[in-house]
Amino acid sequence: MVNLAEEEGYDLIVLGARGLSGIKRYLLGSVSEAVVRLAHCPVLIVKSKK
Repeated sequence: MVNLAEEEGYDLIVLGARGLSGIKRYLLGSVSEAVVRLAHCPVLIVKSKK
């Protein structure tokens, strides 16, 4: 996703987050966090209402 955004010249990446916490987050990692760290443009993370 980050590579595509850079190649295509995106101005913003928008993605959803499931809101994992604790051990699940540690074991599964967070795609949202990785995108934020690696992206060369702003990232908007949207969490759903429960």
